[in-house]
Amino acid sequence: MLKKIKAVLVLQKKEWKTLFLLWITVLGMTAILNCSNAFLFKRFIGQINPVIAMVFSGIVGFFLLSILSTMECFVIIKKANLKATIRYFLLVIVFPIIAILVDLKMVFSADINILFPESLLFYPTIAFLVEILFHILPLSVLLLMLNSIFKKENQQKRIWVALLLVALLEPTFQILMDDYLIWAMWLTWINLYLFNLTQLLVFKKYGFIPMYICRLVYYLIWHIIWGYFRLELLF
Repeated sequence: MLKKIKAVLVLQKKEWKTLFLLWITVLGMTAILNCSNAFLFKRFIGQINPVIAMVFSGIVGFFLLSILSTMECFVIIKKANLKATIRYFLLVIVFPIIAILVDLKMVFSADINILFPESLLFYPTIAFLVEILFHILPLSVLLLMLNSIFKKENQQKRIWVALLLVALLEPTFQILMDDYLIWAMWLTWINLYLFNLTQLLVFKKYGFIPMYICRLVYYLIWHIIWGYFRLELLF
């Protein structure tokens, strides 16, 4: 395993440098937010210091991504047809639009979003943390388990099973944390499940950074842009 990880790091130096720069940028934004308003992250990570959480998530993320990279199906970023990649980003736009329509119908609470302009720094940082906690960590653990238990099964089958299961985590966590009407709960769960599954497919096809960008697109529309205008329109 260590030899495979070392080989991956050597062969994909530029990709790992790109990921490192992303992590340093996210870490810097976290430090700025923590100095300006230490309460921003409490809703999401409680009393944990956000800078420490981001440092730890980065270290864990690097380690687990190196393990996933040895499976040959997952990379940091893969050269791809620009049009094909953009199609996925356009598809992602559908999911926050559905969330906005649900909000217009039932109206979520006024404080669901971090306010502008702090949102411009907050959501890129929390997106990185979410990708590690809800995608990279469970996907790595589940694949290692499946690979050890079902050695004779085709690897692609194991990967698909893992993707379908990991996509369940965030939508289930979301509806357990918030209070929804029944119809809104199911619609939100399905919408988030399909969004997570789309992200994981992007990860498999194009890499971690394109998957992260998909979440940024979602957060830009739902949390930053709509988060700003919904206060004027709904309250």
